[in-house]
Amino acid sequence: MKSIALRFAAIVFGSALLFGCSSTTTSGQNKSKKLSAVEFDKQIKATSNPQILDVRTPEEFNTGHLANAQNINVNSSAFNQTVDLLSKDDTVFVYCKSGGRSGEAARRLIAKGFKNVYDLVGGTMSWEAAKLPLEGGAAQSQSQNQNQAHGISVAEFDSVAKSQPTVLVDFYAPWCGPCKEMAPYLEKLKNQYPEDKLKIVKIDVDQNKTITQHFQISSIPTVQIYHDGKTVYDQPGVLNEEQIMGLIKEYL
Repeated sequence: MKSIALRFAAIVFGSALLFGCSSTTTSGQNKSKKLSAVEFDKQIKATSNPQILDVRTPEEFNTGHLANAQNINVNSSAFNQTVDLLSKDDTVFVYCKSGGRSGEAARRLIAKGFKNVYDLVGGTMSWEAAKLPLEGGAAQSQSQNQNQAHGISVAEFDSVAKSQPTVLVDFYAPWCGPCKEMAPYLEKLKNQYPEDKLKIVKIDVDQNKTITQHFQISSIPTVQIYHDGKTVYDQPGVLNEEQIMGLIKEYL
């Protein structure tokens, strides 16, 4: 019963973080609308004069972006001045890598008086997981270099997941704030238990697109736990040290 309670708490905690980043932004009567990748794509196609904003860094933008998107970095000092040049009457579609920065951008757009703002839940991660196309940069050259950022294969991952009795997999990215928050807890576990008892595997989603898309990872961090080769836990969201220990202790 204690194990079930801990697992439930972990799921609630992770979900609260996830939905905290994905909650609807309000300002007066206006609010941004959160859409899944498929819904976002359909809404763009159904909209006249859509204004599509990629609020990532220029470096990220150049690795692949939505068609007809313009890059306005939400963390740039020029963001507010640049978006003031957009039409507040035309619909705005905003996205980033995983949804955090686009949520902040949507909030700021609504505060500036933009009437219709759509925010892509899960960002380009969910877009790619839905097998929707990106343009530019690595997206266009991908067919010429099939190994680019594909990383570990599904077969290799399965082998790793079965390599030890208990395996914890952390899907993360170096730029992800919540991932950095959880990293010290995982490092502590790694030092506390020998690998033949607990193996911890970190998967950089930007460098391992094959397995990230295979599991349809659309939010990070996502933690998976395997015991005797079988999945016993698979949830997005930050876990604190106590929650992680509560999840794995029964398998050690």
